Amino acid sequence: MSSNNVGVVNNGVFDFTGGTITANGTNSVGVYSANGTNSVTNIGSGTANFATLTVTNGGVGLYADAGSTQTLKRIKCYCVRNKYCRINFIL
Repeated sequence: MSSNNVGVVNNGVFDFTGGTITANGTNSVGVYSANGTNSVTNIGSGTANFATLTVTNGGVGLYADAGSTQTLKRIKCYCVRNKYCRINFIL
């Protein structure tokens, strides 16, 4: 377990169509979409379970600043050993 880490920082366009993104540890973020760049983050291919997001030990799976867009398409999500585990969608 680690802390204060970011797996992917997106300042443009990031397409993740398959594999696993893991955020493990306090203040760790799996995918961070930066502000001021109008970044676009696409996770999943539309085919069920091709992309997996795993969040453990207090990590944060996805974080988007204002002005950024994150699109999730039929991904598999796991929350393990987190005191609070939720997915919020702001429309």
